[in-house]
Amino acid sequence: MKLKFIAAAALSLIMGVSTVYGAEKQAEEKRVITYEEAVELAVKNNSSLATLNESLDLMEKNNELLVQQFESTIVSLGQLGQGTMNNATGTILTNAKTLESNIKKSKLNKEIATIGSEYLVRNYFSGIKQAEAGIELLEDKYYLTLESYNQSLLKNKLGIISDNDLQTAKNNVEKDKSTLEQTKLTIEKTYESLGNALGLSQGTDFEIEYNVDYAPMEMTRSLESYISTSVSNNPSLEILENNEDLAATIKNISVYSTEPYSYLQNEYSYNSASRNYGDAVDNMKVSIAATYNDVMKYELERESLEAALVDAQTTYNTALTNYNLGNVTELTLKQAELGLKSAENDLLTNTYNHDMKVFEFENPSVIQSAQ
Repeated sequence: MKLKFIAAAALSLIMGVSTVYGAEKQAEEKRVITYEEAVELAVKNNSSLATLNESLDLMEKNNELLVQQFESTIVSLGQLGQGTMNNATGTILTNAKTLESNIKKSKLNKEIATIGSEYLVRNYFSGIKQAEAGIELLEDKYYLTLESYNQSLLKNKLGIISDNDLQTAKNNVEKDKSTLEQTKLTIEKTYESLGNALGLSQGTDFEIEYNVDYAPMEMTRSLESYISTSVSNNPSLEILENNEDLAATIKNISVYSTEPYSYLQNEYSYNSASRNYGDAVDNMKVSIAATYNDVMKYELERESLEAALVDAQTTYNTALTNYNLGNVTELTLKQAELGLKSAENDLLTNTYNHDMKVFEFENPSVIQSAQ
């Protein structure tokens, strides 16, 4: 059974939650939050987006003033059409181009932050749903281990098994109980963290509504063509491309300056921005290809999981027949039933993991964001 992911998800997604929900809640109807509602709340509660909106508004106002200042300076100095401008004019133009670049980057960062908010919600929902589906499985496993231990107690008294075998059975009970309790606690903490990410008030008791149907990913073109298009439309790469364009613009502005080697510094800045953009494009291509391979891995894995489910169903049917005939114990039947539930849970885990990878493949900015 694959529940290890929830611990990793909790560590990576729980962002210093200081809000603690009450351990005991009054029995009341829980608020149900859909995926779409959660995404809307996450976007609204994203402090980075709020900051970007405020700074973008200020930059656009400053940009209007800079444009007016630049136009009036050009007219007063009569420098239109000249290849070289004085330091004051060059500085105004540089500032204007820089501000224009920053406005564009802020808009792209808003797009990245919005996609990131949806990705965050998807991670939470996927992790919670997988863990909740596994809770029943863990409970069944714990009670079966406990039942097996009780039988071991009797066998030990009869001298059928040793004290070491009895201790091993007891250790298995304690281990399964601990796993069950830790998973329940992790789910509770993840709900708390999700509530915080959505901006819900302290103590809000809620559950999520989220179902994913498995469907193989369809590609209508070659992977190479898809990667090329994704790279050209990727907002995180557009930010780095914008940095390169700005550096080229500043380098090409001929400005009289008393500072030594100023042109060389601008040349260096352009070369650095160009390398950063080129490296990011190469890394993004590799990341998209790797994500595609992960998607294919889950699709291939599903074939074996479906076969395993058929085998588990056959094993359970056989155990049920033998139990009705009195050939096997109830414990044996329950163990076969647990095997069937485990196979079903493996398929569910595959469905959610596959869905996450498809989302990453379709939104590569969540894989690798530009700094």
